[in-house]
Amino acid sequence: MRLLVGLLTACAVTTAAAQQRVPTPAADQTLDRIVAIVGTRPILASQIEEEMVQQQAQGQTLPTDSAGLATMRRQILTAWSSWKSWSSRRSATPRSR
Repeated sequence: MRLLVGLLTACAVTTAAAQQRVPTPAADQTLDRIVAIVGTRPILASQIEEEMVQQQAQGQTLPTDSAGLATMRRQILTAWSSWKSWSSRRSATPRSR
């Protein structure tokens, strides 16, 4: 009888411990996303957000509303698209030394 009670207690403790484990992230959890492709280079949403943080660190005030933030993201993306496509064309041409 003591053996049976001991086994049931061990099972209950093991089950409780298994239920307290930290859940693993879902396989379909989004970590980052591609917002544009310029030439062959993807531009990630995190890169746009990083640029916004850098501009804020340099003293620029970020919009507080969602429409203003979306506009700022589009402006950064447009500027990067123009610059990156220009720089990729430039780096594709051989340099004379």
